[in-house]
Amino acid sequence: MRHWENHTCISFVPRQPHHQNYIVFTIDKCGCCSYVGRRGDGPQAISIGKNCDKFGIVVHELGHVIGFWHEHTRLDRDDHVDIFYKSIQQSQDYNFDKLKADEVDSLGEPYDYASIMHYARDTFSRAMYLDTILPKVIVNGRRPEIGQRVQLSAGDISQTRKLYRCPVCGETLVKEYGELRLGGGVECQWRIIAAMGEILVLNVSTLGLPGPVGECASERDNFVIVRDGYYTGSPILAKICGDIASRTIFSTGNRLFVQTRTTSKLSTPFAHYIGILFSVVPFAVLFPTHFTLLFE
Repeated sequence: MRHWENHTCISFVPRQPHHQNYIVFTIDKCGCCSYVGRRGDGPQAISIGKNCDKFGIVVHELGHVIGFWHEHTRLDRDDHVDIFYKSIQQSQDYNFDKLKADEVDSLGEPYDYASIMHYARDTFSRAMYLDTILPKVIVNGRRPEIGQRVQLSAGDISQTRKLYRCPVCGETLVKEYGELRLGGGVECQWRIIAAMGEILVLNVSTLGLPGPVGECASERDNFVIVRDGYYTGSPILAKICGDIASRTIFSTGNRLFVQTRTTSKLSTPFAHYIGILFSVVPFAVLFPTHFTLLFE
């Protein structure tokens, strides 16, 4: 889950009573399997069965939850791979069926041999020496490797960001400390995550944004919004515009969602300092974690 969060704008959060649709990790007879996308009818099973509890396999299955089919089922797959149906295990050939136009949209992304959603050359093979799927292209006498389960590919990340309309600026941070540098003329979203039982303290030391000081008068203003949670619908802790003195903001849980918008190049730099300090607060112990956010 953290791997997906670190490279996209997706957040996985513990289920709360108001979440009507959610995933449930279980062990099913299918082994490693998941529905594609959100079913929308309550709990949705994702099976991590025997020998499935490996990093790359879990990332792959979460890819289905996020909305991705297997790469080799794309409409244009016949231009890129050959499928050897005679080598496929009995009753497993459906896993190699090509999808229809109304079932898949690759959002303009090219075919991705490196995708974590791609099968390996011997997936569901009748025998160890039989290939079930092979790339058609040969580069320097070799076919591209397929079926890696190490990390999201650049194509996986790009397609996810398109699908979820991720902003071009910002990321998810699960670190003890860090520094964010942002230029003018963009909107950014930062998701900062502490451990359960910790809270985040945001110290805005200086803020030099064009426009009026204090609360923002218009959605078109340059601003910083700090939300107490994980997404744009979380409660607003502060919405700040203009040039202000230092200000301290506390989260109530272990996540902060920070939005920044600058409509033009900034003339005055400003910095935020986000930290978890040694002290005691009700129901939470704060550990040292520090973030610095800088506009340039």
